Amino acid sequence: MRTVFGDHLTSIQRIVQGVVDEPGSAFPEAAVRAYRQLGDIEGIGSGIATRLLALARPDRFVSLNGASKEGLARSFGVAPGTLSEPRSYGRLLNRLYSEAWYRDARPIDAREESIRWMCAALLDCFVYEQP
Repeated sequence: MRTVFGDHLTSIQRIVQGVVDEPGSAFPEAAVRAYRQLGDIEGIGSGIATRLLALARPDRFVSLNGASKEGLARSFGVAPGTLSEPRSYGRLLNRLYSEAWYRDARPIDAREESIRWMCAALLDCFVYEQP
């Protein structure tokens, strides 16, 4: 069976699986490394790379796409044109991780805890601007 990722499926799975078990203290370095590795694979741009990573770790990755880059850049003080670069993506994540609402949120029930666990991945929903 051939997938949309072609001959790169095993490499992509290895990279994504590599961040699943990383402790929070390993980020954003682990994020930058995985983002760079995925970006080195033919046909994987920033949108696909960050979407795959956000699916694997919705607590630590933000999905980038053309309709959210401007809002994310504006919200976190990063130049939008540089967000496709791994180091700039790492700066965005560092700023996210330092936000009080990200660090200190105390969920009051299981439903809030499940949403809190996805807070990084959900940011895209709040900054998405229809082109």
